[in-house]
This record gives sequence, structure tokens and C-alpha cells, in this order.
Amino acid sequence: MGLKDWLATAAAALMAAAPDRRLAEEEATPTQGGVRSALTESIAARMTPERLAALLHAADQGDGRAFLQLADDIELADLHYRAVLTTRRLAVAQAPLTVTPASDDARDVEIAALVEQALTGPDAGALVFDLLDGLNKGFAVVEIVWTGGERWVPAQFRWRRPDWFQLDPIDLTTLRLVDGSADGAELTPHHYVIHLPPIRSGPPLRRGLARTAVWAWMFKAFSLKDWVAFAEAYGFPIRIGKYSGTMDRAERAQILRILKGIAADACAVLPANVELIFEQLSGDSGSNGPIWERLCAYLDQQVSKLVLGQTATTDAIAGGHAVGREHREVQEDIERADARAVAATLTRDLVRPLVGFNFGWDAPLPQIVIGRPDELDPQVLGAVLPALIDRGLKVGQNEIRGALKLRAPKVDEEVLAAAAKAPPPGGPPGGTASIGAACPGCGQPISAHAADRPGDAHDLVDRSIAAMMDGEGWHLAADPILAPLLAAALGVDSFEAFKAKLLELAVSDQGLGAASEPLAQLAALARGAGAAGDGR
Repeated sequence: MGLKDWLATAAAALMAAAPDRRLAEEEATPTQGGVRSALTESIAARMTPERLAALLHAADQGDGRAFLQLADDIELADLHYRAVLTTRRLAVAQAPLTVTPASDDARDVEIAALVEQALTGPDAGALVFDLLDGLNKGFAVVEIVWTGGERWVPAQFRWRRPDWFQLDPIDLTTLRLVDGSADGAELTPHHYVIHLPPIRSGPPLRRGLARTAVWAWMFKAFSLKDWVAFAEAYGFPIRIGKYSGTMDRAERAQILRILKGIAADACAVLPANVELIFEQLSGDSGSNGPIWERLCAYLDQQVSKLVLGQTATTDAIAGGHAVGREHREVQEDIERADARAVAATLTRDLVRPLVGFNFGWDAPLPQIVIGRPDELDPQVLGAVLPALIDRGLKVGQNEIRGALKLRAPKVDEEVLAAAAKAPPPGGPPGGTASIGAACPGCGQPISAHAADRPGDAHDLVDRSIAAMMDGEGWHLAADPILAPLLAAALGVDSFEAFKAKLLELAVSDQGLGAASEPLAQLAALARGAGAAGDGR
């Protein structure tokens, strides 16, 4: 190793800060006494509008523990909210992740390989999905457990419950670890990946989708409760008993017991002066179903708009192909935005320390891209690419195969080939096959010229024309036209008489038939060469 290389290596080693040994141990773990409990307490069952308003007010003041628990509850309790939220998370979590080196330098390529290994290994399988939990709650935290040795690399990624963290009381943005104190404990640097989805400006607890979805969940929960109560009583008639004014309290109580049990017993013994009336229970029979169903469907549509930006892919809203395509484009826009945000978070909280620990903090970072590549329309590619290649564009076969999702053929594998061109009428141009017509220039068969330079039909046309003009063959075309003109000029004694003679020759078409034959032969030869694609 030369002195220059040794100095560069030493400088990089000095610039790489020694990792904190605490990074190899888990920090945000459950504790005794319920400070950070692993048990989940559901608060949705006893939620009321008054309690919900108080809970949200506390979250706005920085105390978000109850709100975070409720956000987790509604994701479990509301089937529609969980479905659309999971759809949005999986759209990014299952997308391919690529790592591009900062340059073609060998060191940058090595850095990119290390980063790719950390982000695509088995321990990173759920990393992106866990970070997207922040879409619901406003932020998500994944703890990195590092392992040391020749290199410091992530050994494990641990998702941590968001209610184990609290906000700094001053800025309401910086996360601190809940430890029982008023302000919480400061997080160890480079120990966490903290994702704050940029879906709304403001503090983390006001960013999440649950901050808005909780109201739709509550209204829907009340509607479902009323709907279930109706469904439980539906089919049983309302039983009404009428009695005379002379009955005492004990007799009236006996009639009430009979009415309560008549649905199950289907029989009863009544005094003669007691009348029973059965009123059939019915719900709203509107065109769109009961009112509870219409309200629940409306709330689900609003939740779809909140999470996915549209309704066509979740609620089967009719609108035709154009509307469906437009809604799908909205969903793809949201998907790309989520992917870019997660990639930026990974670069800041994971890639930066990974590269810094092992290559120095001044080393350039590779680029992380999450998402499906833009797909090319094969029809457009097939129409545009040939014209560009004809104009000199050089394109690699692997790139075209990748765009069309075609693999390279294996050795000895049968492959498709272009169909052979059909020969033009009269035989293949430029070949040695016989061309029956005689050359207008020399009278010999045209195949005699073709044999001089087989495969070049353009040269065949040029040589036939040259032979006619250089030899005596041009007389075959010129004499039938020039001879009558010369005779007319010699047989008159004035210009006016010559003009009259020219008009007679034009009307009679004398000699043109004989002159057109050699010209037609040359035209046919040139046309055949052009149709075969060999002429210019």
C-alpha cells in the first residue's frame, strides 16, 4: 500500500466515529410497573363523543398515549379502515427496493453492496411495512440492534409501540422514550429509524390518518349498534296487551309476563277481557337499504378518500373505464409519494450511520429507490424504436428485453427470427436468377449485368442506364422521336410550315410507341429493385 493510500485509509478510520456499544443492545423494551407495558389496553369500547373530544385535546397538548391506543383499536375494529390502510401499506412494502452507487468508483460500489445487503436481507423483510404504521398514528419507530466486528451492521429491526414514546414538551415533535419521568429519556443516536409521513404538516400526533378517521369510526360504530339492535328484533312482532280498568297491578304484571314469553312459547292463557295486538316491525325500505346501511356506506367512502384518495378501487363505484383509470392514477401518485418518504427516512436514519461507521462520515451515500419502474407501452416502443435505430440510436438488447420483460435466450434454445422477404415479381433483384428482359443499352440479357455484382440491384439499374447512354442503345429510344422531327425540318421552307408539321406529329403520336419500350424496361427494373428494399 502506497503512502497516499495509507493516509486515505487512516483518515477514513479517524473520521469514522466509534459506534456506541449501547447500539448492540435493545433499549426500548417493556418495563416492570407498566411504564412501557407489553399488554394492550382497549379503550374503544367505552368511547363517547365527550371522551373522544377530551382525548384529542390531550393529544394536541402533547399527551398522546390514549390517542395512540385508540388509533390501534380502530384499525382492529373497523374492517373497512383496516382494509384500505393495509392496501396502502402493502403497495409500498411489496415494491422492489434498489440501491444505486454514488459513482462507478470501486469504493462507492462496495458501499452500495453493503447497504443493499442490509436493506434486502431477511431481517429487513418487514422494515418498510413497519415504518408505514406511521400513516395511521402519525409516526412509527423501529429500533436497530447493531452488531460489531469487522464491520458494524444491523442485526435486527424491532418495531416499537408508539405509546412507548412521548413528545418533547417544548417542540411537540422530538420523540423521547417513556421512562416514568415528566420529560422522558433521550433516545440513543443512530439506534432508531423514525418515520414521520409527510401527509400533513404539523406535530406528529396531528399528522396521522387516525386523527381524522376516529370520528368516522365513532359515527359508524353508533350506526352499526343501532342496526344490530334492529336486526335482533327484526321478525319478532311488537306485542301489545290491552286490559280493562278494573285489573289490579298483579293482573297487569301477569299479562306482561305472558307477552314477554309468547314469542318463545307461542301460546298463552288469557282472561276474556284481555286483548292482544301484534304490530309487525319493519325497517326503512328505501331504494338503497336501511338508513343505517346508507350511513355506514357513506362513512366508508369518506374513509376511502382519506386513505387512498379515491373510492373506485374499494367501493365499486360505477363510473366507467375513464373514471376508474383516473382513480387508479391517484392511488399510484400516493404510492410514489409514500415510497419516496420511506426511502428518505431510511437514508437518514439507517444508511447514513451504516456508511459512517464503516467508511467514514464523509463517504458519499448511495441512492435508494422504492417502487415499480415506469412501464413502457410495447406498441409505442415497437413503433418508435425502429425509426430511432435507423437514425443512428444505439440501444442495448438487455435494456429492451428488460422493458418488455423478456429474458435472454438460453444456449441452443430455439429463437424467433424475422420472416424472409418475398422476392419481387420477375425474380429476386440483384441475384443471379434470370431476368428475361433485354438491356435497353446493349441488347444483352439483364442477368448479364446482374452477374457482375450479385446482390446489388441498385448497381444493376445504374449499369443498364450507363450501357444505353454510352453505346449505341440510346438510338433505340431516340431515333423514333428524332427521325420524324429531322424529316419535317428538311421538308419545309418556312418556320410557320415547320410549326404546322410539329402539330401533325404531336397529334399522330408517331414514333412514341417504339421509344417507350426501352424506357418502360428500365422503369420496371428500377421499380423491382425499390420494392425489394435494395434501391435508393
